[in-house]
Amino acid sequence: MKNYFALVFVIASVFLSNVAIAQREGYLQMFGNIRKDQKNLEGAEIKISRNNADIQTLYTTSNGKFVFNLPLNGEFLVTISKPGLFSKSVSISTSVPEDDKEIIFSYKFNVDLIAVIGDVAQSEALAKPIAKIAYNKTFQDFDYDQEYTKQTKTQVDQILKDAEMKARADSTATAQAEKRRRDEAEQTRLEAERKHKADSTASA
Repeated sequence: MKNYFALVFVIASVFLSNVAIAQREGYLQMFGNIRKDQKNLEGAEIKISRNNADIQTLYTTSNGKFVFNLPLNGEFLVTISKPGLFSKSVSISTSVPEDDKEIIFSYKFNVDLIAVIGDVAQSEALAKPIAKIAYNKTFQDFDYDQEYTKQTKTQVDQILKDAEMKARADSTATAQAEKRRRDEAEQTRLEAERKHKADSTASA
């Protein structure tokens, strides 16, 4: 009888252990730093959305760090922003092979934000994700699409370069217009002064 109960206990323990393993769900842990001018940025907002609905919002710590978990087999968009800076987003697909659905993955990525230049934020290229992260079957881990990131970076760099040149040109044009306005005002003042002197002489 004792052996019977011992056997039942062992079977029950194995069963419960298998159930616990079967119920374990893997996820992807994302972590890294948000920076500006190569310095860690505190208080940057990180908004996570799925199916066009926001599901989580967090903020970087005093040293610019962040960490969050994403369930597997989902499509997410992570948007990083802070007032006065360009927002950037990252597309993340957490789909993995069936055999890997219980694994806890981790992936580190850093994002550099830059100051807004003119109205360039309206550019379609800047509205696209700067990177796409997904499971790589070759590496059996998560990685980013290097070719996509390269193309996106080239487009963004060109837009920012053009925006900076336009901003400088606008600044120069504004300065020149202001100089013309001052010169015209001074000319008007001098003419009025000469006329006043002439009138005074005529009256005398």
